Amino acid sequence: MNKKLKKVLVVAVIIIGVLAWIYAGFRIYQLRNHGRLPWQSYLSNHHRRPVGVADIAYISPWMTFDYITKIFKLPPTYLQQNLQINDPKYPLITLSQYAKKTNTNTGLLITNTQNVVKKYLASSTVSSVPQK
Repeated sequence: MNKKLKKVLVVAVIIIGVLAWIYAGFRIYQLRNHGRLPWQSYLSNHHRRPVGVADIAYISPWMTFDYITKIFKLPPTYLQQNLQINDPKYPLITLSQYAKKTNTNTGLLITNTQNVVKKYLASSTVSSVPQK
């Protein structure tokens, strides 16, 4: 065989061997960590902080009432009752869709939604403080 071909084959075998060792290491790690790879374990063990009052500013036109209800852990009909929504698509309608449908300014609807959520979070924080 040609010397160059032998060198290429040796390098290829070394690369394949290294890749096989890396793969085997990941598989062993995965088996020991309940089927999770290192970055999956990291992501599952480093949860985001809970959503709170500081996050109200992020309420956006693309969000549905259902999404807002879930992320802020509101009662299912809280927004509907406090914003007086009677749309049949509630809670699966976005803020922008609802504003357009009711001929309301989207910014005003977002502000009203933020205020209602803020009111709920303030009242639930106060009521969750243990009484002496």
